[in-house]
Parts: sequence; C-alpha cells; structure tokens
Amino acid sequence: MGDTMTTDTTTHSADDTIRLLGLINANWMAQAIRTACVLRLPEEMADAPQRMERLAQATGCDADALQRLLRALVAIQVCAEPDPGVFALASMGELLLDDAPQSLRA
Repeated sequence: MGDTMTTDTTTHSADDTIRLLGLINANWMAQAIRTACVLRLPEEMADAPQRMERLAQATGCDADALQRLLRALVAIQVCAEPDPGVFALASMGELLLDDAPQSLRA
C-alpha cells in the first residue's frame, strides 16, 4: 500500500489516517491514565516495582482487569514491566505522583 488510501468515493492521505487514529487512541490513553491516578497506582509503585497481585489487593481491583490496565500503561510508556507480572513506574509515570516536581496528576 502506498501513501494514499482509497475508498469507494474518496482518496485519503496516510497522514489523515495516522492523525485520525491518534485522535481515536487519545481517548483510551487518557482514560487509562485517569484510572491509574484514581486507583493511586503511581503511589503504589513509587518506591519499588510491585507484583500485579499486590497492586490488585492494594487497589481492590479485579486482578485480570488491573493487568489489562497495567499492560495498556506499559504500551504508552507510563509504566514498565521489568519482569512478567511485575510493574513499575516509567520516567513519564513519575509525573503522575502527587509530590512530583511539576506533577501533571491534576
């Protein structure tokens, strides 16, 4: 496929497709970050990487649902998964801590 995408009546540039997908994805990314803040996941991982099961217990979340959230946060580089089932704040995620200099939590 080249730089354009053709539908029945219109040709769209690859840039239009990429920009629109970015807008669509921005919604779920913002929701994932907000949910992490509401659950106080950054604070739970502030001092050291944590096992997913411990995070589920600390937040009162279903372990499977929390794992999906954490993996989404890994995909957008807010968190890291240094070992399977172990999650840590990535550099960007540290900006979500209440007491971080220049915190973006709000």
